[in-house]
Amino acid sequence: VTLPRPKILSVTVNSSDYEIIGGNNSWSQREVSGLVGHARSMILKNALDNGIYSRAESSGKVKVRELLEACGFRNIVVSVAEE
Repeated sequence: VTLPRPKILSVTVNSSDYEIIGGNNSWSQREVSGLVGHARSMILKNALDNGIYSRAESSGKVKVRELLEACGFRNIVVSVAEE
């Protein structure tokens, strides 16, 4: 079985679920949007810096192998497609 390469489909930051502590709490929608955009960028960078693709490949291969073994298959080879 050859799995497709992992890809990040989206990074979601719920901008309606935040609390600003300190200051006068009068942030404009533009400022909040900028902050959310920055948070999204930082989350993506952190995921990439911590090997999200490598971890996803490893996890995907293990889960597919486990599924196929549970279905009774043997001699299973699971790989990830080349770029």
